[in-house]
Amino acid sequence: STGIQIINEYNLFLLHHWTIFDSFFYSNYVNLKNPIFEIQGRKNLKTMLARMGISLIQANQNWHYVDLDLKKRLNDLIDREAHKINLIDIIFKGFQRNYGFHGSISSGDFVESIQALLECGIAEENEFLKSKNKINKVNLKGKNKKRRNNE
Repeated sequence: STGIQIINEYNLFLLHHWTIFDSFFYSNYVNLKNPIFEIQGRKNLKTMLARMGISLIQANQNWHYVDLDLKKRLNDLIDREAHKINLIDIIFKGFQRNYGFHGSISSGDFVESIQALLECGIAEENEFLKSKNKINKVNLKGKNKKRRNNE
């Protein structure tokens, strides 16, 4: 389905586009509360995942390939275990825009995207837009050729 819906959002970096482990590892929120870059922090994360019943193999799978049952239970698992490593407000209410078969993006992921664009500066954004325009021109030329051939 398409549209906007209210969801439980995780204060994890690009969870629905990455792996569970990397989302925890690179989350500013998680590193502020429990420094994952330190040995003890990484140990705490692995221990929490183990208590949640998530193997390191599952935690390192791309989100799209994570077991559907685990995705459904993740909210309860995180809610039960996160406070043990000082991750009190890791779950919050957010929004998600669904594009049907073309995927979705959450409000948190959108914020991360905009933040990345702002941090990169205008020069990189202009290069991105130039590349995007070139791709669109190539696609339009291909469509126009097909139309002329069909006429």
